[in-house]
Amino acid sequence: MTQKVPANMTVEDLTDAEVVHKTGDETIAGAKTFTGLVSLTGGQAKFPATQVPSADANTLDDYEEGTWTPSVGGTATYTLQSGSYVKIGKAVFFSGALAVNVIGTGSTSEISGLPFDGLVAAAAPVTLFSGLAMNVVSMSALITVGAPLPVVRLYSQTVASAAQVQNAVLGNGATVYVSGHYFTN
Repeated sequence: MTQKVPANMTVEDLTDAEVVHKTGDETIAGAKTFTGLVSLTGGQAKFPATQVPSADANTLDDYEEGTWTPSVGGTATYTLQSGSYVKIGKAVFFSGALAVNVIGTGSTSEISGLPFDGLVAAAAPVTLFSGLAMNVVSMSALITVGAPLPVVRLYSQTVASAAQVQNAVLGNGATVYVSGHYFTN
């Protein structure tokens, strides 16, 4: 049988076993070790707006959800620019959609705008493409270190080619949807 914790006690006054019985919005200051199951009956764990990095590889120290704006840079104009991400620790999971109206001086093979510095290259699927500047049979993406942030490099294969290469596929009217993940510094 469990006992109710007196309302005048603070979280700091409680033992590990008693904390599971405390209700309301309480803050536990400093490091506290719990053994067994930690239950979040409210269904939420909150991280600070600014990451507090941990040197311990087994400590989850960051979670963030947000948006990013895919771009080819230069003087390009768009009919669609939409991106979202979830960052869990050092892993960034992203999706983005880009529809070029007029390419202008924009890149014909790279999409920029990803959030967070990238640590390593990662492959990503291109889930939809249409209206490209050339006919291709397949397309994929490689997330590579850029300056200052990672870029999505588009690789495509034509009927005549034996491998995917970085072709000039983006032009007026091109649409590309891409999703994937990469790791931060």
